[in-house]
Amino acid sequence: MKEYYKAMKFLSSLFISCLLAVLIGIWLDKKLHCTPVFLLVFLAYALLANFYLLLKGMKEDE
Repeated sequence: MKEYYKAMKFLSSLFISCLLAVLIGIWLDKKLHCTPVFLLVFLAYALLANFYLLLKGMKEDE
């Protein structure tokens, strides 16, 4: 059951951070009249940060 909660915590964190990254990226792209540069940058940052936290959490369990 502990693994289930860890998985749900990771998925909710991934969903929320990606959603915020997309919203902020779209807002900045509209504000600065540019292609989806900020959208891609913020989304990549959110994904990399979440997977870093996942790997960090897996190392603590060992």
